[in-house]
Amino acid sequence: MGWMHQHVDVAPKPPSTVAKGRKIPPPIERVVLRALAKAPADRPPSMEMFALELAVALNAPTEPPRWLRILRACARALVAAVALLASLARRLVGNARRFLRAGGLAIGRGARASAAGAWKLSRACGAATKRGARGVSAGVWRLLLVACASAREAATLVVAGTRRVARSLAAAAKAISVTSPARAGRSAVRGVRSLVATRRRRILARVRRQAARHTRQAPPRRDPAAFRPRALSRQAALATGSARGPALRGRRRPPGRAGPPLS
Repeated sequence: MGWMHQHVDVAPKPPSTVAKGRKIPPPIERVVLRALAKAPADRPPSMEMFALELAVALNAPTEPPRWLRILRACARALVAAVALLASLARRLVGNARRFLRAGGLAIGRGARASAAGAWKLSRACGAATKRGARGVSAGVWRLLLVACASAREAATLVVAGTRRVARSLAAAAKAISVTSPARAGRSAVRGVRSLVATRRRRILARVRRQAARHTRQAPPRRDPAAFRPRALSRQAALATGSARGPALRGRRRPPGRAGPPLS
């Protein structure tokens, strides 16, 4: 009964597990297991079909050993990893190129902007320097013009003052050389005549006093008109022929007025 139960219910073992040490190809093992299937629908319908499947399994290529399959699987995994790494490297390189391009563009733009700013700054500095130099030159030129004008005015004033002083000195010298001797002579003559007249008056007064003392008579009253300095000055002017002389020559001497002799 156990054999019958196994024949009906228990699935058969693969031939590779029963025949140890024998290399049974997997296609033949699959055909054998299908022929030993419990259900009639799972078995080949006829012997011709079984023979055909067995011929196909015998002509099928042999499956490689396990180590080779493991090596191939490792190789495939390695190739997949290399491909993945290559794709990652491509992406990294692409991103790096993009980053470098963006950075290069940014650096180029920054360098261009810096160069433009430096150029504008240099132009502004040059323009400011030119303006400052022009302002300084204009100020120096104006200062020179003002200094020249001041020097010219000072020279003009000095020349004018020198001319005035020279004219004054010339006029003074001319006046001294021309008019002063005549005036000095006239003044000297007037002084001498007034001195002589004063001396004469004193002598006459002394003589009269002595005569009155001897005769014990009162001295005669002195006539003030006879000793007036104005009359003496007029007499001196008439004698010297001054400017007042012609005006006094036509006048007559009033009576009773005595004066010094005109000779």
